[in-house]
Amino acid sequence: MKKFFLFTVLIGILTASFSVSAARPLDLRPGTMMLGGEVSFSSDKFIPEEGDTVSGKVITFSPYFGYFVAPNFAVTGHLSYVNFDGDAYGATPDVFSIGFGTMFMQRLIAFYLYVGFDVGYHRTMPEDGDASGGLYIGGNVGLMFPLNRHVAINTSIRLNYEMNDDTADLLSLTIGYFGLTAFF
Repeated sequence: MKKFFLFTVLIGILTASFSVSAARPLDLRPGTMMLGGEVSFSSDKFIPEEGDTVSGKVITFSPYFGYFVAPNFAVTGHLSYVNFDGDAYGATPDVFSIGFGTMFMQRLIAFYLYVGFDVGYHRTMPEDGDASGGLYIGGNVGLMFPLNRHVAINTSIRLNYEMNDDTADLLSLTIGYFGLTAFF
């Protein structure tokens, strides 16, 4: 029932955004800035066939900033902090990253399709031992649903490739990013 309620609310918001955005497009002219990001919380429980159940929590804080240098084309920068806590994650260190990239947005009827690309550096922050880090390359494809001329709901799919200094490289696909973006 809870999922149905959340789905119904989301459909209502998107329907309302279609009618608003059709009349007033986002301001994506050169000189326009955008600010957005993600704050997420995950509570995880690992239940093995044998042994004790362990749980953990992951908190992510990831703001980004963009500046439109041409119509529909922005340069972007972002920070990210991920905290792992609980028995499930053991001594998994926190991760901090900084990156820079580009984003192209195109209006399609009542929403915007965007494609972004970025590169950056990530660093682990363990309580004990040596920190490690490395470069990453990422890209995303998403949709923005304007609520008005200056605010949009942001959904996307993101692919990251992390090249770590002293551990295995990581290829990750994130589906279902959901956030807000402001344009001013």
